[in-house]
Amino acid sequence: MCKENILIVGDYCREDFLMPFDQVKDCLNLYFIEYTSKDELRNSDYKKYGTAIFWKDFSDAYDLLRKIKPNKVLFYFIETYNHVALNVASKSSGIKTYHLEHGIRNYAISNSVSKQTDADINIFRKFNPFTMYNRVKNRLFFANTVKKSNDTDRKALNEYYEVRSTNSILDTFKKYKARFRIADHYISFSPEIFEFHIKNDHLPSTHPVTFIGVPGFDKYSNIVCEENLNNHIVFIDQCLPEQGLLAWSQDYRKKIMKQINDLILAPKSLNMYVKKHPLSDSKIWANIADEHPNIVLLDNDDDLKKILSRNRVVIGFNSTLLLPLIAQNHTICFSLEIHPNGEKYSEFLTVFKSITPVYTIEELADKLNNIDNIHFYQSKYKEEFMRKWLSIFDGNSIERFSKILLDKF
Repeated sequence: MCKENILIVGDYCREDFLMPFDQVKDCLNLYFIEYTSKDELRNSDYKKYGTAIFWKDFSDAYDLLRKIKPNKVLFYFIETYNHVALNVASKSSGIKTYHLEHGIRNYAISNSVSKQTDADINIFRKFNPFTMYNRVKNRLFFANTVKKSNDTDRKALNEYYEVRSTNSILDTFKKYKARFRIADHYISFSPEIFEFHIKNDHLPSTHPVTFIGVPGFDKYSNIVCEENLNNHIVFIDQCLPEQGLLAWSQDYRKKIMKQINDLILAPKSLNMYVKKHPLSDSKIWANIADEHPNIVLLDNDDDLKKILSRNRVVIGFNSTLLLPLIAQNHTICFSLEIHPNGEKYSEFLTVFKSITPVYTIEELADKLNNIDNIHFYQSKYKEEFMRKWLSIFDGNSIERFSKILLDKF
């Protein structure tokens, strides 16, 4: 029996974007697209899953669909010109489109980020560092798709171009309300995260959605804690300096890490174990760890699980990875609201009271002297938090996602 072809649109150089396909990579033909040319790839991990294809090799979206013949098209984002063109062409060609979550998507976050200047709003554009040549090729792909589209689709694509060409991604979400930018079916982590799409994608209440839990968190659903837990700190990094968000810079990151080291780690003889964000600058973090021996970089998820089984203090910013750590019965979690621009980035999480905000490193140091009482307080709210944000936390999210891909329709 012939394998079905699935076209996946997203940053396939990220391990966490590939991992959900672990169970289907041998029974489906997976094609990945996000970059214009091979020169933009950061690694070749995708080869264990499927085949990479590039925008430059296709004259337009209809040409791409004709050559790849996908049975389904799955998007991590539908935001760039080419994403929207491919979504419109897929619908017109009778190919069902899906949108898969890739992290915390929250309306409060979108409003927070949209307050920044256009120069700062690079959170989505960073995934596509085009050269001038690649920009031209991408514009041609979009323009040719417009030309080959029927009158209704051509009008929709031209309207999207007019809005997007003069607005940020998030402002475009607010202004462009046509159905052409949304997928036929959403695969979402939880109702709370799906709320972002209901508002930003202007979805009707009846729009098809399946809640699967978070595939990346399956591995954290069965952490067994050691009997005598330590108070070493687990830090979940975010790539705010790399993406120029909330006024963060690499110098500010170094300053904060020095404060944590000098006010907490060194005086209390504690280590801080850092789980870097996939887009964070590894060289910067290596320099920080060299300067501060109490700061230890974790190499992989298995290392993180081992550390979590022995320690109970977790700190971080808004990060998807915070969710399963907050949900653990033994953890005490703090959100670092220490952004240079004064923004309360994680307020939408802290409102659930299972993670406590701190606004200075001095305040964090003080609260670490009272963690037993804080743990007792946070524990009362963990169940509600898990229901809202994780939906299902049983280790079977990848299996539920795989079933959607394998199902005939």
